[in-house]
Amino acid sequence: MNRGFMEMKIGITPIQVAALVCVMLCSCSLSADDNDFFESKIRPLLVQHCYECHSGKVGVVESGFDMDTRAGLLGGGDHGIAVVVGKPEESLLMKALSYRLADLEMPPDGKLPSRATDLIADWIKTGAVMPLGAAVQTEDKSPALINIAAARSHWAFRTLAPVSTRFDRQQRMNPVDRWVLHYQKKNRMRSTGPASPQQLIRRLSFNLTGLAPEWPDVSAFIADPTQSQYSELVRKYLSSPAYGERWARHWLDLVRYTDTTASWLESTAGSFRYRDWVVNALNDDVPYDRFVKLQFAADLMGDSEPGDVAALGLVGLSPTYWKEPRLAPLVIKAVVAEEWEERIDMVGRTFLGLSLACARCHNHKMDPITQQDYYALAGVFASSRILDIPLVAQDEQEVVRAAIKEAAAIRVKIHRQKVLQEGAKDKTAHAKRIVELQAELKALSVATPQFDAPRVMAVVEDSISVLADGPDLTKVVYTPNHSIDVAVQLRGNPATLGEVVPRRFIELMDPQKTPFSIGSGRLELAESLVSKSEGLLARVIVNRVWRHHFGEGIVDTPSNFGLQGAVPSHPELLETLALGLVENQWSLKWLQRVIVTSETFQQSCSTDEAAISKDPNNRWYGRMNRRQHDIEAWRDSMLQVTGLLDVSIGGKPALLSDTDNNRRTLYATIKRRELDEVLKMFGFPEPTAHSPKRDEMNTPLQQLYSLNSEFIWRCADHLASSYTAKQTEEFKPIVSELYRKVYSRESTPQEFDVAIDYLEKTGSDGLRRYIHALLISNEFAFLD
Repeated sequence: MNRGFMEMKIGITPIQVAALVCVMLCSCSLSADDNDFFESKIRPLLVQHCYECHSGKVGVVESGFDMDTRAGLLGGGDHGIAVVVGKPEESLLMKALSYRLADLEMPPDGKLPSRATDLIADWIKTGAVMPLGAAVQTEDKSPALINIAAARSHWAFRTLAPVSTRFDRQQRMNPVDRWVLHYQKKNRMRSTGPASPQQLIRRLSFNLTGLAPEWPDVSAFIADPTQSQYSELVRKYLSSPAYGERWARHWLDLVRYTDTTASWLESTAGSFRYRDWVVNALNDDVPYDRFVKLQFAADLMGDSEPGDVAALGLVGLSPTYWKEPRLAPLVIKAVVAEEWEERIDMVGRTFLGLSLACARCHNHKMDPITQQDYYALAGVFASSRILDIPLVAQDEQEVVRAAIKEAAAIRVKIHRQKVLQEGAKDKTAHAKRIVELQAELKALSVATPQFDAPRVMAVVEDSISVLADGPDLTKVVYTPNHSIDVAVQLRGNPATLGEVVPRRFIELMDPQKTPFSIGSGRLELAESLVSKSEGLLARVIVNRVWRHHFGEGIVDTPSNFGLQGAVPSHPELLETLALGLVENQWSLKWLQRVIVTSETFQQSCSTDEAAISKDPNNRWYGRMNRRQHDIEAWRDSMLQVTGLLDVSIGGKPALLSDTDNNRRTLYATIKRRELDEVLKMFGFPEPTAHSPKRDEMNTPLQQLYSLNSEFIWRCADHLASSYTAKQTEEFKPIVSELYRKVYSRESTPQEFDVAIDYLEKTGSDGLRRYIHALLISNEFAFLD
């Protein structure tokens, strides 16, 4: 077949044929994250801006470019290949959207906002994944096509119920071991032996506190490795303040915690108080159901403490976007809608393991979540305003907030007078007025108890309205103590509105669709999460805790428990632990204790090749997984073993790069739009969105950092400076102590001899280099 014949018969060039072949041959399996990103971020843009002219489903395919399917997108049209997978800069689609081609600027009625083009660029860069061969829906699916009643039979949505086992002996076993053993027998697997006492105490200490065990504890446990001694270690580590610090960081990943938020907000200096609240709540073992409710509605709960207002940072530290008053109201409404989407997405994934935000533009394509569900929740956030508020009792809030507002107005007047004073010939009148205003400010602060109380980023019961303020100008108005319901935005477009949906919980969990009637609905939303979705809420948090201990969850998609999520490897185990959590007053420390006292947790990492080949992914827990420390445990334990760690709890953050920052990594400054390069290098998640699990990273850049980092050399130098040995006999106890400090074990004879031989030749300079080598070794970076 010659080239001309090919073009005549099928209407595309050989290059486009190659592109289509690549589409068919490439791995296009749609992961849950890929699908969610496309459905929530890319599909709405295509529908709103492209499908009017480039959709066969709509009936218009201009320039031969049909964007209904992935094949059509990659194949392109009359102008050539539209998308080069992984290379947005080379993609014709991006060139058109960026207005880089004078004769091809899309959409023709105006360039897309940079945030929209950045999303499409990211989508192309990460594979341009969408449902292969399936047309992108341009009309909302009828609610009747979503069988919510049938979906309630899905394993994750069922009511929790006891799971029985046939064997009386197994009833007396730790529930973890009972069900792990059940599946091992079923798959003809067996567990390896127990870990050595040294490995086990190190594992326990790091998993619960994120720090290495102290040598006296290691020595005592090696001498008496009984279950009673082990239980005492579990009690000690769960009671340690370091426990809350360790597990708070796991939680903060989920809720995209940041120390610095948008610059246009009144103040973000108190952001760290949310982080500290989480640490204290976990240390105090606040029941998980209450832990959830306080983060939505501490200000509305009669039994909350003044300090619990800091818990509202869950929503108070949400990403916010600038609402430029010189833009048209419709543009600002779209910005506000983006904020709602982010908050609904965080709530759905964090607490329910559901991608609720995928229902913004249409009914959810995979899960039983309707577009009405989405906008019912949007009404809650449309009635909640992010605000910097004082950390005082609720009956004092109104007075203190009013005084703070008045003080802000006085400061504006003082600033104006100073500006006028600079340009005035006679400055006396302005100086006098400044003194008067400063006196007013002082009198106000004296007259208002708690005026200088600490402040936190939180939410208050104010509804938002976007109004026109002249031609193409906008003003955003907040109405105090007022709530609103919002209308469905057809195809996610605020210009095309459908029915107004009362604020309520999702129909999947509340068939009666009971409207929220108390203020914004934040308290009722929190109560619904706990009462109406109790089983799902419990399963999700149990799976998250399990994953942090074993490296993988019982459900491999920790933030997707929907119909397309992974199924549990051990469903009865998940049910048993979830029900146990609820029956034990939602105590997370109860859950921790059950897991770490199981024989499954106490296994060795070692096993034979036959077992590995039969179960390479360790799905049946025949051994413990060896795992690399995250950046927090690695850095914190490095400070700890070298004697530099500052163990003070809470307080303001400090830059990780500060040379005198010896605090735990939890207290490093997290900037939403400018994440520290070291954190980023070691897989720390971007605090712009919910992060269900961290990416595993092992790169040459990490090795270069280990070799050259000033921080690691400072740690090595500090520990070396504590020794003054100059002769062989003096080096021997140092080497022994180093292995106990760094590895929580004794050195082997060979390690000991090599170290002494090296130190004899190199002296004190060699000691710092030897310590540095121990700190950057695999044994220090990994946990057995």
